[in-house]
Amino acid sequence: MSLCKNVNIMVKIEYITHVVLCFVLAIFYNNTYVALLLNAPVIIYHLKCYFDRSFELDPTDLYREIGKRKKEAIAHIVYYVVLFGFYLYSFIRAVIDFESH
Repeated sequence: MSLCKNVNIMVKIEYITHVVLCFVLAIFYNNTYVALLLNAPVIIYHLKCYFDRSFELDPTDLYREIGKRKKEAIAHIVYYVVLFGFYLYSFIRAVIDFESH
């Protein structure tokens, strides 16, 4: 019971931080439109899960849904690693451009 409660809180924190990240990217839109486009599928998925309340773990259904949740978690990790690679590349490119001027 408490495990599901803690995981539900962590998922809400993940959703909030992702919305804040997209908001910050939207503020600096002129340089970050590609990052916003890359984040759009995840933010849409998070909003869908939040409004459907499908992100919440139920202790009675936990073992029945474990396969589906595991696949979703792996997809999230892979997508976040790809985004991290993009952000790292963008950062390095910005530093090189800054140093060359």
